[in-house]
Amino acid sequence: MKTFPQLKKRAGFRARAFTLVEVVLALGVASFGLISMLGLLGIGLKNYHDAINTTTEAEITQQIANQLELASYSVIATNTATTYYFTQEGVATNAAGAIYSASVSAPAKLTVPGGNSASSTNTLTFTISIWSKSSPQVTNAIPIHIANNGS
Repeated sequence: MKTFPQLKKRAGFRARAFTLVEVVLALGVASFGLISMLGLLGIGLKNYHDAINTTTEAEITQQIANQLELASYSVIATNTATTYYFTQEGVATNAAGAIYSASVSAPAKLTVPGGNSASSTNTLTFTISIWSKSSPQVTNAIPIHIANNGS
């Protein structure tokens, strides 16, 4: 039989490799880390969804507050409670396509500390309550103060 000198083992040469125990331990450590990261994924997605809801609710509140500030003071002083409806992006819509509902309370006169009854007729307080279909049990109430700008 013919032998090939390049295939012969060299003296003192030992093949290097990982043992089965080392491979199993490495896989265990790696899987523990990956499972931990997968557990955090759900928490991260919930926080992401909550941040989107908070941002949209802030945009809706800003839209309603701007409408109240731009309207004539004499008109908004006689407002009754009103409900507005908005999409997921914060765009006004009808009740059928709404994800968010915003209820604006009837105005209340704001009395400032140290003020008299005459000064209370120049500032109104509205409360904007916002809730979404995805979490109807959570309602955010934001007070808005509108001063008489002479209109």
